[in-house]
Amino acid sequence: MCGIVGYAGGRKAAEIIYEGLLRLEYRGYDSAGIAVLKDGKISAVKRQGRVCALGGYIKDMDGKLGIGHTRWATHGSPSDINAHPHSAGKFTIVHNGIIENYSQLKAEYFGGEKFTSETDSEVVVRLLDKFYDGDITRALFKVASLLNGSYAVAAVCTDFDGVAVIKNKSPVIIGYGNDGNFIASDAPALAGFCGEISFLKDGDCALVTRGGVSIFDAAMQGVVRERVKNSATSASLDLNGCPHYMLKEIREVPASVVNTCNAYSSAEEKLKSVVSGCDRVIIVGCGTAYNSGLVAKIRTHTRRSGNCGRVPLQQTGNNPDDRSHSRKPKRRNGRYFGSRQACLFARREGRRRDKRALFPAYALCARGRARRCRA
Repeated sequence: MCGIVGYAGGRKAAEIIYEGLLRLEYRGYDSAGIAVLKDGKISAVKRQGRVCALGGYIKDMDGKLGIGHTRWATHGSPSDINAHPHSAGKFTIVHNGIIENYSQLKAEYFGGEKFTSETDSEVVVRLLDKFYDGDITRALFKVASLLNGSYAVAAVCTDFDGVAVIKNKSPVIIGYGNDGNFIASDAPALAGFCGEISFLKDGDCALVTRGGVSIFDAAMQGVVRERVKNSATSASLDLNGCPHYMLKEIREVPASVVNTCNAYSSAEEKLKSVVSGCDRVIIVGCGTAYNSGLVAKIRTHTRRSGNCGRVPLQQTGNNPDDRSHSRKPKRRNGRYFGSRQACLFARREGRRRDKRALFPAYALCARGRARRCRA
């Protein structure tokens, strides 16, 4: 997991990006880098170590648009060379995610060419430079069509006065400010910089300039993504005296549980209407959602008598075990899913793999005429 920040506006980009990266250090801290564009030239600095290693270079980096990255190494060891940004020709990029077929792309399009780094990300920027014909959007979509895996790729190009970004399975947030616009991996990175944000969907590409934001869906059609208030605060990413984020998150568990329950309190009455009159409740989930189902089972048994089952599904949703697990509850105690049984399907927001894994069990409910309601 890595963190990316981008800015195009009227202020010094390096300072804003540096501040945003400090707030995203929980996403990776083995190396960091910043690139800015000024007068058609890109200048970049990247260093192994934490984001603060960049602090001494910021004052010399002029330019009012740029991108930044804080890294948790996957391909290639932590080093200055493997740190982002990566450059080729007119392009400089930062990348969050994993390109699963980078070795094949390397062999197919670049043969025996020598690469500067050990990363999968360098393949992306070289492909961008290879397919660029003057249209940055078309080049991004072309490269994206070749990639397998997860990615949020933010790019600056010497021909374009802005930041371009495309995503698949990695988060990208667009921020709308009074004197410029932003991209980031997480909303707290933009706290205090912009009042409104929107979330890109998988396949989306966005062109971010000082004057506005243009978003295109996977079909290369212009779209509008809903704007919402940026309620995040930078304080939520402070270490609060802890030596590292793991200890901080452990200490925050009680408050996080309370906040989560409060956020979904409005669903309580709806859930009550779903299970009312049922003699059995089945909770279906993957990964952390499955563990939440286990907690719900314990709570149910401590509050009242009755049956409460759960269906174990593996997290990825990509192998036969998922389907076999989801079929297990088809017949229990000699009965199929019936009208006096409620099935609660839980999944983490944005987890499409979870949704695919849950589908077989949902289909069984439909055949068994189980009561269904989205809460």
